[in-house]
Amino acid sequence: MKKKWKLYPTNFKVLLGIIILFAIFALYQNQKQYAIREVDDERVPRLAEFFSGESFDGEEITSDIFAKNKLTMIDVWATTCTACVADMPHLAAMEKKYASQGFQVIGVCADLRDKEQVKEERVDTAREIQKKTGVSYMQLIPSEEFQKEYLRVVVTATPHCFMVNQKGEIVETHVGAIPEDALAEKIEQCLKESE
Repeated sequence: MKKKWKLYPTNFKVLLGIIILFAIFALYQNQKQYAIREVDDERVPRLAEFFSGESFDGEEITSDIFAKNKLTMIDVWATTCTACVADMPHLAAMEKKYASQGFQVIGVCADLRDKEQVKEERVDTAREIQKKTGVSYMQLIPSEEFQKEYLRVVVTATPHCFMVNQKGEIVETHVGAIPEDALAEKIEQCLKESE
């Protein structure tokens, strides 16, 4: 006579526990790979080398813009990212609050290009988002080189921000939404360090 294996509550709990542990381990390994990629990628410190594009107003922008302020926050966002759009009014408030101390925000919309072409319908969507959120800080359409050589390699998720000093050096990076008080603290710290 064969013995049947019954699914007792204890067996089920053990099996469920093993599955959960495996899932946690897999997620941890995935995050660990992203962290290593960001730290080890030689392009991270070279943002200024690639930073270029055109503002929504048609002005050509290069990394020379960093020299105009003590600290520039580059906010890489996407039109499909709700957290990015929700952050925009907070970023505008921070720019207004710290502008007299030499702080500016530049938005870089990362999903405006398909390979070498700018998609005008996406630019229209980005302009509409800027209008709806009421933000007035500069928005950049990244150049083909900036998109290909930097954004597609370094930016793994949006929102992704870089704090850049007057020399074009990255002094701080952050991936994900930032609570307003934590952002203010980071800005103040970076402004102090740039003196």
